[in-house]
Parts: sequence; C-alpha cells; structure tokens
Amino acid sequence: MCTVEGSTREGQMKFFRDWMEAHQEAAEEELQMPVVLEEFGGKLGDNKRKDLYEFAFQSQLESARRGGSLGGVMFWILYHNDYYPLDRFGGGYGMYLPAPSGAMQEIVDMVKSQTQQLNNINSRSSSEGTCVFYPPWPRGLGCRSLDIDLELGGMPWECLPGEPEDINWCNGRGRFDLYRNPPDNWRGNKDGTGLPFNTVEALVMGRIRNRGNNVVNLRDSYIVIPFSRGIHTIFEGVWDRVEDPNVRFGVYCWYMAIYESNGISRTGSSLCYGEQYGVTFEFTRFGWPQGVKRDRGLVLRFNGDILLNPGAYIAADSNGRGVMLSFKDEFLSNRLDVGSMALAGANECP
Repeated sequence: MCTVEGSTREGQMKFFRDWMEAHQEAAEEELQMPVVLEEFGGKLGDNKRKDLYEFAFQSQLESARRGGSLGGVMFWILYHNDYYPLDRFGGGYGMYLPAPSGAMQEIVDMVKSQTQQLNNINSRSSSEGTCVFYPPWPRGLGCRSLDIDLELGGMPWECLPGEPEDINWCNGRGRFDLYRNPPDNWRGNKDGTGLPFNTVEALVMGRIRNRGNNVVNLRDSYIVIPFSRGIHTIFEGVWDRVEDPNVRFGVYCWYMAIYESNGISRTGSSLCYGEQYGVTFEFTRFGWPQGVKRDRGLVLRFNGDILLNPGAYIAADSNGRGVMLSFKDEFLSNRLDVGSMALAGANECP
C-alpha cells in the first residue's frame, strides 16, 4: 500500500476492515448480491496472518447470522506439508497440513472453528423458504389494495447538454415548472436504476392508488424509500455515509394531494408537511449493518384520517408525472448515491 495509511500495521488493518465492510455494504445496498473475499492472507512471522484471518472469519460469521452479503472467505493458499521447504518461493503465505509448527497449528485450528460455526449457522437456515433480500408482505389488509406506483428521478449536477449551467433555468424553464414536469432525462426506472450518476437532488414522482373496492384509511401507515445516505466526496469515486441524514439532508414537499378516480383533486387535500393531517418526512438514523436495506432511508408517515376512495390516488398531479417530494444535501450540495435507492417492501396500513 503506497499510502501513509499503509505504512503502519494499524493502518493496514484499518484499510482491510474498511475495505471489507464497504464491499459488503455495497453488495447489500446497491447490488443486492453476495460477495466473496478471495486470495487474501498475511505472513506468519509477524503475526499479521492471525489478525487478518480473525477479522475476515468473524466478519463472515456476523454476516451469516444476519443474512448479509458475505458469502465466503478464501485465504491464500493451502498446501500439503511436503511442499513446506518451497514456502520461501511463494512469499511465505502458505498454509500447510499437517501443520509444521505450533504457530501454524493455531491458524489451522482457527480455520476448523470457523467452518464448524458457519456450518451450525447454515444448518439452522437451510430450507426452501430461506431467502435473503426478499421484501416482506405489507402488514394490514388495506395495503393489499394499494398500488405504490412511485417513480424515482434525479436532478443532475448540471443541466442537459447544450443548456446553461444554471440549474434553475434548464430547458429555458423555471425551477417550479421543472418540478411540475421534469425532463425524461431526469427520470429513472421503477426499481431506482437508470438515475443520473451526478444527481444533486433526488426526486420522488408517481402515485399511490387504491385499486380495491373499499375505502382505505392511511392513518399511521408509512412507506420507506430506501437510501444509503451516501454522498460523493471531493475524491472521485469515493462515497461517504452521512451519520445523521436528518441534520445533513433537506426534504422538500412540492405537490402532494388526493385525486379521485376521475382525476379531479379533492378540495383541501394537500398533504405536504401535515402533522395533524398529511405526510411528514424523516430519515432513519440507523445505518449498515443494522436491519436491511429496505428498512433504511426516507420515511413517509401518514397522519390523520387520509381516506382513499376506490380508484383514488395520491400524486403531484392528475397524471402522476410531477414531483411530489425531493431531498438533497443541504450543506455542500454534494452528489447523492442514488444507485442505492429502491422501493421494495416496507409499508403498512390499517
């Protein structure tokens, strides 16, 4: 490691810990895929091997217990004891069986213990019903009648190609008009993919519709829009997780009202910032690895008797194209890690 951090043993271990945790978090929150640590190791002489193995093995056990992303660790490299005289040609990273020394036997015992503990964890969860990263059924029968058909978008750091760089006047239109009818280039897919990489403000559009035959009351229900709290730092390609997003990020409710099935807005149904009647907003304060991705992000909480008749919906406008709400970094207007946004699961209603 040709950095100041890599010049000390403590710095090297810190890098290893940070690297492993960052990759697990990215695998769970952005990719929703497993990750495997391959071909890692340390030399036996300076005892670094023991420290590396201990942390890697413990990290995998913790991940397995909570259903996380670290699917395996594979150290470099295992030989038969007959090859031990050649270890100096392999850089001193080999593991040998039978162990040629007490120090190496200690590492062998550590590997055995790791596999036994992992086998015990896996045996408790191995069934056809076991599934990681699967959103739960919403609680409350009323939720079964709701279509949470929200869309995510991103306001880019700069305007579209060929336009002036003043974000307030992209496309020759004012900011408020942009929220009413955002350009197609700012809109992502339903699952949160396809958003502009250089997003400075996250946009939430679409609608929440009652497709059932009975009135649904949204009192005390909530929806979580998962967001990793990541912002781009001054170092290209480096993201920082905000400790308390409620201090750092600002949420703006632009237009949110109830529309009946005929597309006519209900009089007095504005829902923005309604603590008695309407919607309030708050970011969850706990971070990875607490909970799972769907539990962390921006919480939309419905207050009061918000009644949706059959066919009625909540939206910014009758066609659901406008921006209901948005959020951004209030301090430095840093770019947001919008690749981690999604809309699966995490809602309930009576």
